[in-house]
Order: sequence, then structure tokens, then C-alpha cells
Amino acid sequence: MTLSGVVDKGDETQTRWRLRKMMWRIEEHQKIVSTACTKHAHKIGGENKGVLHQETRIIGHNEEKSGWKTDFDTAGGEITMQFDASINPSTNPVCDMEAPGGLEVKHNLVIELIVAEEFCPNRNTRLITPTGAARVLRMQFNLHVTERSGLGISWDEEMPPVYEAVPASPPGYFKLDDARSVMEDYQGSPLPLPDYDELERMESLRLDSDSTHSSTNSTSNNRGRMRFTVDDLVTEQTPPPSEPASRAPSVDSTRQ
Repeated sequence: MTLSGVVDKGDETQTRWRLRKMMWRIEEHQKIVSTACTKHAHKIGGENKGVLHQETRIIGHNEEKSGWKTDFDTAGGEITMQFDASINPSTNPVCDMEAPGGLEVKHNLVIELIVAEEFCPNRNTRLITPTGAARVLRMQFNLHVTERSGLGISWDEEMPPVYEAVPASPPGYFKLDDARSVMEDYQGSPLPLPDYDELERMESLRLDSDSTHSSTNSTSNNRGRMRFTVDDLVTEQTPPPSEPASRAPSVDSTRQ
């Protein structure tokens, strides 16, 4: 929210309006007409007339003393502020409505600004002198109050624009009754089995028990033949230590 035109400059001095406090509240206005019966209609002026009942209550309020930005250097001056307004759920608010029977509920947002007047010379704007005058600026806005989206509102009313291939709502689901639900035995898959190509048979070598026994005996015989005994071991004979070893005759001895 922006408040402009808060500075009035003269030849030597200027007058300012400084914001001191901001208050907001949300009002709920209820109105209902009570129609009278035929027996008591003459007491209120005749038929098709009733008694009007009105009630105004505050369902949310707060006040701010800081948090806005003041700029007196711009043309006319500006005061910029931002606030959050909310409804107190403990007050049990009622949504906006209007019925043909005379029932009507409306809401308004009321904002009140308290500004104080002050003046200062144009040469030195820091020498501020308050005048003691103050004003209350009151503003009122119509506020539409409704329930939160998704609570009690049809899904079809909140859905985005649909296309031809998209249905208006998601598919529905239902619970099967006990009488309709039947338990059946599994009979196999209704789909036919796939066809497989037969593989060629390969010839395999089959060993009989006799051939296996003969091969075992031949193997044991071969192992027996390869065994060494004590008689097979022959050691080299060496001369005794007392007798010198015989030498081969030399060439000179053969000549003599």
C-alpha cells in the first residue's frame, strides 16, 4: 500500500505528514429478516414484512507501529508499507452468502492510518518541529471470504479446462460386495504355450561295467610295474681305501 501527497513545500518551509500507527481489522456483517406469521403480521405493518436483525463483529485485527518506508524527497512524498491480514479461526467466521429469504453475510477490510503533522525549513530538513495536529485516515475494502479450496467444493468445479480426450473427472472405484465376490481355482493361463524347436540329439559314449573293470585292472598293473624294489637298486663298487687305485699305463712304461 502506498500513501502519496504527504509533503507540502512552501518557499522557505515545508509541511509533512508522518505515519505513526497503522491498524487493520476484518469486520463481518450479518443481516437476516424474520418474517411474521399471519397472526402477528398486523403488528409489523402487514403481510410480506418482517423484522430486520443486524450484527457486526470483528473476526481479525492487528496494529503496526513500524515496518513502512517513508520518502519525503520525491515529488509530493510517499509512504510505502506492506502487511499481512488474516482471520482468527477461533471466531468461527461465516462465508459470504446471500439468500432470497433475507439472509446476507458480508465482510470488509478496514484500514486506519494515524498521521501526525510536522514542518521543517527547506535549507535543513533535519530540524523537524511537530505541530501537534493529527489525522485519522480510514479506508474500507470489500473482502470476499470463502472456504479453503478442496474442502466441500466439487472437484468438477475446480478442475482446469478439459480437452476432448480427457474426461471430466478421474475414474471411479467401488467396493465389491460379498455376494458378488467369488473365489475360483486356478486353471492355468488361458494363453497357449509357445512353440519351441526341437534340438538335435547327440550320440554319447556309454561305458559298460566290464570295460570299466578291465581299464581299472590295467591301470593298477601299470602302476605295479613301475614300482621299484630293493633288488632293482644297484650301487657303484668303490675300491677299499688301503689299495691304491689302478692307473692306466703311461706311454713311457710301454716303451720300456
